[in-house]
Amino acid sequence: MTKLDEGWAWSEEVLDELAETLSKLKNRSNGTDFFAVRIKSELERVTELIERAAVDGELELRDGHSRSELVLEESFLVPMPFRGIHFLSDSRFMSSYVVRNWAERVEELIQQNRITSVRRLMIYSDADELTSSSSREYMRQNLNSQGYEIRTLSKKTLKFQLLEHRVSVPHDFGVYGNLAVFFSASADPSDLAGTWLKDSERVKDFIAAFDDCWNLAEPENKNDF
Repeated sequence: MTKLDEGWAWSEEVLDELAETLSKLKNRSNGTDFFAVRIKSELERVTELIERAAVDGELELRDGHSRSELVLEESFLVPMPFRGIHFLSDSRFMSSYVVRNWAERVEELIQQNRITSVRRLMIYSDADELTSSSSREYMRQNLNSQGYEIRTLSKKTLKFQLLEHRVSVPHDFGVYGNLAVFFSASADPSDLAGTWLKDSERVKDFIAAFDDCWNLAEPENKNDF
């Protein structure tokens, strides 16, 4: 049995358990259709999620952002950079406890030379965002972290480059090596919902879009902070 087969060994067992549980529920439903209708709806939602993962290589999760540590382990088996698009308007959230576990594991992978660098593009809408206290503090923290590089880019330029590369996302995104992409479901930084993408050709599109933006962006120096 391959490692991939081992990873999916639970699937047949889960299907058998589901069939047995549905049978138990049917036998005690007491003639009401409410449970049946609601559970059918939930199973259809899960089926759609699985179908999208199988066909498009996308996995949409309500708490997708908090599930990134396993992807970190998978994505950096060989040394590669992490690429991230971040909006300076979200800088207060990005410094919060919610992303602390992720940042700590990234730091460990940098020390193990599994992540070669963390390249962060800081996106701004106007000059005021570049000079706000929260933005400058967030950039200072990044510039003083081992292995981190940051550059700044206007939102207008970002949108143009994403359009050129046919990359469409609701807000920000991160590229994990060359294996996966995570993009947020909305512009609300406290919303942990998002989509994981592992289709290799589409991941390449995200990498190309990011790298072109990176080459157009302005490097930031920690001596300026």
